[in-house]
Amino acid sequence: FPSHDKSFYGSTPDLLYRKYLLHANGLIGIPNSRISFAPGVMFAKQGSAQELMIGTNIRYLLIEDSRYTGIIKGASLSLGTWFRTGDAMVFTSLLQMAGYSIGFAYDYNISPLREVSNGKGGIEMCFKFGYPNSSSYGKKSSTRFL
Repeated sequence: FPSHDKSFYGSTPDLLYRKYLLHANGLIGIPNSRISFAPGVMFAKQGSAQELMIGTNIRYLLIEDSRYTGIIKGASLSLGTWFRTGDAMVFTSLLQMAGYSIGFAYDYNISPLREVSNGKGGIEMCFKFGYPNSSSYGKKSSTRFL
């Protein structure tokens, strides 16, 4: 059901449906290696529109966190491929350094819409800050609580 009207001028209401989103991801490391896999899935539904994306990133650990001092923060590079069902292939890259990340994605249309787009996709860029450092996933945290 529509959640509320979103008209700016009081004319015919434009109904906005509630959006539902479900996503899950993981990190699977290869023992004695700097390589790990980060698979994921995302499902969104709003009104009659829905979207399902599945894929994975392959992550390479460039620099490990320092084990004893905590001075050196980790860095990793990820490359991935995702599939938006019935619509597009998405190629991704992500560079993570300490708690900061910069990423790029390119959507390549594989639906009949590719005839209109002349095979051109869309590029996206993201900047992200996360704490604690996401490259040290699964290691003991040095966070202190007062």
